[in-house]
Amino acid sequence: MKELRRFLHYLRGYRGQIAVAVLLLTAVTLLTLPNPMLVKHLVDVVLPAKDVPGMRLVIGAMFVCLVLRAGLAYWNRYLLQKIGMRITCDLRKDIFAHLQTLSVKFYETRQTGKIASRIAEDTGALHNLVTGVLVNLITDILTIAGIIGMLMWINWRLGLLTVAVLPLFLLNYRLSHKKLRKLSRRHRHNWDRVVGFLHERVANARLVKSFSMEQREIEKFNRGIENDYRNYNQLTMHNSRLWVLADFIAHTGAV
Repeated sequence: MKELRRFLHYLRGYRGQIAVAVLLLTAVTLLTLPNPMLVKHLVDVVLPAKDVPGMRLVIGAMFVCLVLRAGLAYWNRYLLQKIGMRITCDLRKDIFAHLQTLSVKFYETRQTGKIASRIAEDTGALHNLVTGVLVNLITDILTIAGIIGMLMWINWRLGLLTVAVLPLFLLNYRLSHKKLRKLSRRHRHNWDRVVGFLHERVANARLVKSFSMEQREIEKFNRGIENDYRNYNQLTMHNSRLWVLADFIAHTGAV
């Protein structure tokens, strides 16, 4: 919750733009929902009746939805990229300003490269959160709500069967969330150490060569890379398991 409050603090200054982006995203998602119904009407009604005017009308409606969706999606993507980069820049400036208030002891006990990595890479992850994760989350929620609403309208029993599998998705996520978070933090920590080591050794290259320590430094760097590789494999395996179970649940609901 503490991290969420900090994140929301940076969003407050862009509430108006974010509201517009959410509205655009909602419109883009809603414009995808009529297409299956239009196709169904075309196949079940228009084509068997050889209704040429009706066919033109349905195809025209599909084309209008497609054009509107493309235009709104372009504007939404541009706006979110702009907001995400602006928030990232604000965060980087605040972090750098905060670093100027820290004591010399802080810098003596931490790797320079690790600090630089926090400013450059971790803030970039925030940009991905705004432009990627939040977009997918909102889109998925709106799509699920729209599809369930249409299913309820067409056949409420079928809609209830579809809704019945949703708790399984939540359970799958809940069981995997803590483990994924732990592995992600370990991966982040390991990578920060590798980047910190790299920055320091590049900065002190003359000193390393003066004492003929090249081979030793290569071995230390290689160990860091291998640790990061093993940790990333664990994270990927767990993430893949989460995805496979979610896909299995989705197909179970379809069956």
